[in-house]
Amino acid sequence: MLFRSREMAARMEETPLGPALLLIVPEHMTYKAERKLAALVAGRGTMRGQVFGFRRLAWRLHQEAGQAARPRLTAVGQRLILKKILSQQAGKLTALARAAEQRGFTASLADAIKELKSYGGTPEALYEAADAVGAGYLHQKLTDIAVLYEAFQEETVGRYEDAEDRMALLAEAIPASSFFWGAEVWLDGFVFFNPLEQRVLRAIFQTAARVHITLPLDPNMTERPSLLFYRAQKTLAVLQKVAEGAGIGWSVRALSAPRRFFAAGIGALEARLFAFPVEKSRESAGVRVVEAATRRLEIEAAAAAILRLCREGGLRYRDVGILLREPEANYQIGRASCRERV
Repeated sequence: MLFRSREMAARMEETPLGPALLLIVPEHMTYKAERKLAALVAGRGTMRGQVFGFRRLAWRLHQEAGQAARPRLTAVGQRLILKKILSQQAGKLTALARAAEQRGFTASLADAIKELKSYGGTPEALYEAADAVGAGYLHQKLTDIAVLYEAFQEETVGRYEDAEDRMALLAEAIPASSFFWGAEVWLDGFVFFNPLEQRVLRAIFQTAARVHITLPLDPNMTERPSLLFYRAQKTLAVLQKVAEGAGIGWSVRALSAPRRFFAAGIGALEARLFAFPVEKSRESAGVRVVEAATRRLEIEAAAAAILRLCREGGLRYRDVGILLREPEANYQIGRASCRERV
């Protein structure tokens, strides 16, 4: 992200006035990206450069067009509506009749509806799929989901809008917005784009002057499949297909050196993770290997390290992350032990 911010800062220094320079990042990263950009152009201003998430960008285009946004449907509001629908449609349910009475079912149903919206699924398509599979449990389940999804749409369309509705409106608003005419756009922090986001990207490709998308991908594996970078490779192929479908030329630019690691040891570990034969690295800054006799001692060592970093190293607890390749049950045990120690 810092690399993209530097590119934007360089553009603003060369030409302070002109078409917009837009950095689009995931919603939770917008504040951090704005701070980095502001630090890079301190004293010079950011009239051209702006940072958005997809939702914030949709709100910005709504404001530009003078359209009044419908009330936003939160996750809690969505579950309340689904609870009401379940009580109304209880007599029509078959396969999901017992599940609908269980606690937490509305949350699972809300996730399913979100997924269907993101991938362009409709109640009609679910009914057709149910007819295609014939009689049986799958037919009943698809029909139940279609009934609930259809009732949810009847309850919300034209009255409320959720994040997926705003994305659909954003895809329609971009081509008509002067905000993107001649703009240069950077997208960073994304590894995957669902079909709804791909619609937004297609609209950006067709409207903006230039678009740059950063992916965490080994430059030597852009053509050869790799299990480690499979998702990013698949996303790159999807983006190329979207650009070709929009009639837009594209090219792949590989960075000459890693720019994401502040500690030399982490960068060396990443570069040689799958290298063979194994070679000892002289770079070790940022890497510490600890061997513990038992799982509990391992957890206690991690908790002690976190405490030391936060009390003496100037970090905050939110700056610390734990990656654990273990079953969920073991993770719960580890988390409880860390809580006791901290």
